[in-house]
Amino acid sequence: MDAEEDVEGGTNMSPSRRVKNDAEDEHTSLVKHTMAQSAPTSQAELRAWYSYDWASSVFPTLGIALFIPLFMLELTRQAAGCGDDRDSCDKFLSVGPIKLRPASVFLNSLSLSVFVQTITIITAGALADYGLLRNTLLSFFAVLGSVACMCFLFVVSPDSWWVAAFLLLVSNVSSGLCSVFYNSFLPLLVRFHPKLQQFRASNSSTFKDPTTQLDNDVQYARAHEQMSDHISKTGSTAGFSASFILLVVSVVLVSLDSSMNGLRTVLFLTGLWWCVFSRWSAWKLKKRPGPPLPQGARYLSIGWTKAYRTFAEAKQLPNTMKYLLSYFLFSDAISTLSHVAIVFGVEELKMTTQGLILLAVEVPLLAVVGNFLFVHLQKKWGVRPITMLKRHLWLLSLIPCYAFMGLFLPFGLVYPVEIYILGLMYGLNLGSSLSYARTVYSDLIPHGHEAQFFSLYAITDRGSSWIGPLICSVIFDLTNSMRMGMSFLLFSFFAAIWLLNRVDVEEGRLHAQAYTVVDVERSNEVIAVELSSQRQTWFAEDSPSNAPET
Repeated sequence: MDAEEDVEGGTNMSPSRRVKNDAEDEHTSLVKHTMAQSAPTSQAELRAWYSYDWASSVFPTLGIALFIPLFMLELTRQAAGCGDDRDSCDKFLSVGPIKLRPASVFLNSLSLSVFVQTITIITAGALADYGLLRNTLLSFFAVLGSVACMCFLFVVSPDSWWVAAFLLLVSNVSSGLCSVFYNSFLPLLVRFHPKLQQFRASNSSTFKDPTTQLDNDVQYARAHEQMSDHISKTGSTAGFSASFILLVVSVVLVSLDSSMNGLRTVLFLTGLWWCVFSRWSAWKLKKRPGPPLPQGARYLSIGWTKAYRTFAEAKQLPNTMKYLLSYFLFSDAISTLSHVAIVFGVEELKMTTQGLILLAVEVPLLAVVGNFLFVHLQKKWGVRPITMLKRHLWLLSLIPCYAFMGLFLPFGLVYPVEIYILGLMYGLNLGSSLSYARTVYSDLIPHGHEAQFFSLYAITDRGSSWIGPLICSVIFDLTNSMRMGMSFLLFSFFAAIWLLNRVDVEEGRLHAQAYTVVDVERSNEVIAVELSSQRQTWFAEDSPSNAPET
């Protein structure tokens, strides 16, 4: 009887047969996953991936950075009874037992949304790496976030300011989750691109000597990096182009109607753009399922387990850890500057909506110019990426320093024209500083562990981005001055630079190589010997690209 039940898969199946069947099911699942995931990347699929950047970039660029803060600032001022002018308002809004100034409502709402976004990204990250839900969840959260953005059109009464705060939370969290699922396609699109597949096939042979095989592996790694960079930059260019087009349309609409109705219309169009164009991606992106979830793991906990494990491993790489702490501070300061700028323009400089839109146009255009400018200057000066990053941070730290000077001097961001000059400095340094930050970090992580360490990098960015707006809003509530909040940003920049000066990129690279080859427990004495013998050459050439291979 037991034998018959074993054959028929009965409930009394023997343990050995059950283990065998589980192994067969796991093997079948793995084969299906491999076949589906390894389909060659097509041009139609690449265009679909680019189109999602075209669809979604308008929300963080126009919604979060400009029109939602303008809308919520005006709405909360009306709810507090501050009137239609832009004079200082000492009235408060009550959120339970907490009393907030109108301008603080947006900053606190933004801070809460980024905090929740961080939690959900870590929790839901496994859904992007494993299983069959990557496409479905990308489509779902794109619809949820875009609809939430469109619903700002129906927030009419000032007493509904809390609805606007809720819509900000939903749309921003959805945008962050979409970026996780969207970016998870990039490694697959690169890996199975026909050009890389052809390159690998033409250079693979079991009869090549180890030196030739190593050269081929290096060439493939470079080709892989170039292809990834090309696809990523093409998507970013598509997103920037879409944001610029919609920004021009928004400027026209707000010029025709500078009231709250104009802002509602622009936010509705932003959500509509995101919703409509993301449908193309959902339709054309191939379903590339991830591998099965590891045995015993759970979707809602594996992301936290992996994050904790990566953090524990990063602690064994001291220079990598110091750099992450520095990045934690300066990435928050840089992002907070952009959010506080709108509030500062309204509360301190009494700028009009049209004037603030002009500032929003200035920054991204100058960011593109800055990318090309500082690459040229780096080649001309012959300095390393970490040196360029330090110079960027010093220049960016001048912005909160100059604004803070307005407390004591007749100048220091006290006239609207000054914000455009500082916007020029911010824009020129923005894109280039983030690019150099990523480049420096890539030198400090072990080869073969890029995905898990860059996930920690993203968590560090998201995990700090809610702190700056929160602290600035608390300072504003206590002092009724946005200038006082600049002291916190100044401290963040100085602390980040202080930590960055203690990062030894050469030593960090050796630690990362030791981690890859013989694990991180390789003796510090051996690393010190190699470091002392190579550092003179590196310092003379002053370029990490010329560093000898170890």
